Amino acid sequence: MTHSPPRIRTRVRPGDSSSVENGSAPGDAPGGEARVGYCRPPAAHQFKPGRSGNPKGRPKGSRNLATIISEMLARRIPTKINGETQRILPTEALVQVVLRKALNGDRHAWETVFGWIDETEALKERREAVRSIDDKDAEILRRMQERFVQRGPNP
Repeated sequence: MTHSPPRIRTRVRPGDSSSVENGSAPGDAPGGEARVGYCRPPAAHQFKPGRSGNPKGRPKGSRNLATIISEMLARRIPTKINGETQRILPTEALVQVVLRKALNGDRHAWETVFGWIDETEALKERREAVRSIDDKDAEILRRMQERFVQRGPNP
């Protein structure tokens, strides 16, 4: 035997129906003053129309850390390469520094470079897997194309 959830009953309190009849809101106290309590803040503390609920919140135009970092990495910086100054992206400069350290025998730089190589190869494999479809999928696509050509653009 399954039980249904208990029924929620609403109660009409004495005085609520009369306050609705005389034009005041159900939550208003007699005499025109609003009652104050749970979910009923005093009128002086309610949000004013057209004003923000958080006036001292985040100022317009402020940027978070991710935005600042991405902007800094997008700016070209002057760097000396083979004796001449060139403007390159900071990511390119960082890659050059890590590669130079790896070639000079820094073990941690080697691990970083090999990690980059592994990530690049894994990304290539994922791209190739998405581009290639097996014979079963190719057959399904061919049949769908035949049906579309037979029926025309508007069935």
